[in-house]
Amino acid sequence: MENIIRFSAQSLYDLTSFRKGEIKFGERIATIPENIAIEEYLKTSEEPFVLLGIPEDIGVKANLGRIGTASAWEN
Repeated sequence: MENIIRFSAQSLYDLTSFRKGEIKFGERIATIPENIAIEEYLKTSEEPFVLLGIPEDIGVKANLGRIGTASAWEN
């Protein structure tokens, strides 16, 4: 799990556009604290889902679009 890039609450806040009357995904997602091992957190977490991002752009290529979306999540 050493290659997993974690989002912090602050990084989600920085990526979220807040608007009055709306609740965004970035406002509700739980993050794993840096000082806790990912495996241990997942064993004890009561969160129903885990979100993983995998860099790929095959769909864009298949639709004859502009490639490069595989790097969209890079910091």
